[in-house]
Amino acid sequence: MLTKIGNKNFTLLSKMMDLHTASHKVSAQNIANINTPNYHRREFKFSKALREAMGKGTASDYKNIRGWVDRPNNTAIRNNGNNVDIDMEMVSMRENAMMYQIYVDLYTKKAQMLHTAIKGGS
Repeated sequence: MLTKIGNKNFTLLSKMMDLHTASHKVSAQNIANINTPNYHRREFKFSKALREAMGKGTASDYKNIRGWVDRPNNTAIRNNGNNVDIDMEMVSMRENAMMYQIYVDLYTKKAQMLHTAIKGGS
């Protein structure tokens, strides 16, 4: 993998893809449990850990970014005790998918640039 060449940008982009994948899984679990009585929605959070790692700015810090699952109380609880809001989850998943794709595109472009530099532009 390109992260092994020691480039912290590859490490960060790779980690961002991992974090957005984890976030997607949590949203998918929420949607899968939309009718489960007493199920409370979850959110995958990592912005605080990301800010801290960005402040330090090393590949090692980027590699060690960890997210966590939180249970916020920011949606109404329905009669069955469930608080999953399908509209909110769909928006969250779409936003997350767009961010993931941005990181994939950046990673790919950076890899192409590296490949071009190694081959001497031919």
